[in-house]
Amino acid sequence: MHFLVMATAALASSAAVPAPPGKAEADAALDRYLVGAMTTAAAGPGCVAGIASGGKLLAERASGLANLELNVPMRTDMAFDIGSTSKQFTALSAAILARRGQLDLDADIRTYIPDIHAFDPPIRVKHLIYHSSGLPDVYQPLEWLYGDSDGNRYPASVTLDMSRGIKQLKFAPGSQYEYSNLGYLLLGQIVEKVSGQTLRAFADANIFRPMGMTSTAFHDDARELVPNRASAYSLKADGKTWEWRHSDFDVMGDGGVYSTLGDLAKWYGVYSDPSRLEGGQALMDMVLTPGSYTEKGASYLGQPMNYGFAVQMLTHKGQKVIGHAGGWAGYATAPYYFPARDFAVIAICNVRKREVLDAVLDAGAALAKQP
Repeated sequence: MHFLVMATAALASSAAVPAPPGKAEADAALDRYLVGAMTTAAAGPGCVAGIASGGKLLAERASGLANLELNVPMRTDMAFDIGSTSKQFTALSAAILARRGQLDLDADIRTYIPDIHAFDPPIRVKHLIYHSSGLPDVYQPLEWLYGDSDGNRYPASVTLDMSRGIKQLKFAPGSQYEYSNLGYLLLGQIVEKVSGQTLRAFADANIFRPMGMTSTAFHDDARELVPNRASAYSLKADGKTWEWRHSDFDVMGDGGVYSTLGDLAKWYGVYSDPSRLEGGQALMDMVLTPGSYTEKGASYLGQPMNYGFAVQMLTHKGQKVIGHAGGWAGYATAPYYFPARDFAVIAICNVRKREVLDAVLDAGAALAKQP
């Protein structure tokens, strides 16, 4: 059995796992590892961060500004675009449908999207989940063509139109891991085709509402207001001047979820108590089943990893880690669960800061070692 499946199953027994951190430990870890990494220049954007266990925040911090133009301070209840962290909810939706017998993960994707080119060997649904489809990137050509990396200067549907024109894969499906946003856009389409619902509606009914995540949704209407939204920013080429970032991209699957620190804390409680979800532990065992590749396996930050249903399964400083980072249009998300003591360290920023990801992993590894 895979080590993270074993770790998750072990959480069912309180005797098998040391107690989670207490508030004092969590506060100290945030102050030591996260607060400095979260800080930007004066009057700049920032982050929220927290340490959670059992779906509840033990400690939380906020830094910087949520809106530079209005000088609004960051608060821990702010909502952010969580970028590719959204993929776990697309993949979980597919897993729920598969367990119901409605979706065949071994089927050719043309079973559900018939206007995709007929490749030989075929791309199967599981290849989309595990990033082993061989599909080429469509975002980079669009960025070159339109001069925009945030999906604003072209209709979002163009990405799906381009997918129908692909006639050649980069490698045989199932042979290699290569991260593919397009694959998850197509997986989102499949969930919608099979369920007869939008991805937003399906995830809300089957994931977010059962988990009590009332401030989380696939944002499939770019003009829709988002309560307590923190605006995103990046530095201009001069390295001194902030500019506003946003995205009108509203095709869901590879990203698109808005969420909060508190809601992600609730989500990461699923690893110790999956009972709120249809399928419970059996569903989570499926989600944590890693993909297999005949030639080149999965890696992250230059290190080998296992990759499940949009779940990165890593080892950092000797500690097992479960999660999925995300970044899009100025936002950055780093949420990771540490099964050794049943807790998560979560940071979400309205500016891209790699040091925050490092700080999340370092804080978690340090806490996980302490009995």
